[in-house]
Amino acid sequence: IVTDISRGGLFILDVSNPKKLTKLSYLNFKNVENVLHTKIYQDKGKTYALLTGGFHYKTYEPSDLFAIVDITDPKSPKLISKINTGVLGTEGISIKNHYAYVGGYMSSKFVVIDFSNPKNMVIVKELNKPYYRQMVSKIGSDGVLYAALWGEKGGLATFNIEDPKNIREISYITNKELSKANRVNISGDYIFIPLELEEGGGVGVIDRSNPKKLIL
Repeated sequence: IVTDISRGGLFILDVSNPKKLTKLSYLNFKNVENVLHTKIYQDKGKTYALLTGGFHYKTYEPSDLFAIVDITDPKSPKLISKINTGVLGTEGISIKNHYAYVGGYMSSKFVVIDFSNPKNMVIVKELNKPYYRQMVSKIGSDGVLYAALWGEKGGLATFNIEDPKNIREISYITNKELSKANRVNISGDYIFIPLELEEGGGVGVIDRSNPKKLIL
């Protein structure tokens, strides 16, 4: 699955032969000018692509889109529904069961979307704090959600998501050395977060052995 940010579309490719990729289909969304991130979700014999809008390719105007596409038949994908989240510049998606966790690069909101009924998605929880920027996240084997915090002081926040309708922040850490953190990679007790710095970038390493007390 490859998103097409320039036209607001979705490519589905057959990669069974890495030496000869085959395009199975292309879905051009009506009235959707851009899509950025995607995650795959399977349930009850169906396969879905969950999508965020990101930003307009030419104007950089942020989108608050979240959409779901049925890709069970990869040669005939179908847009099931879409919603406006109120999260500007919707970015990465984390999924657990039928709940999606989404933040945005021009927003301080973090939302939980219930897509158990793909035709009628509902935002069931919204958190809002000044440092909730971008919030590209990953769920660890411990069930904790770890979200990268972008900005002048970047960092990492941890969340208890046992009850998706009442998620709560466990802790967070911010530091100028972690400026523009974007993405989360987990290895053992450590979180590795890429830093989008203009002069070469970098990687931040955070000890998560105690999610209540993160250590840089």
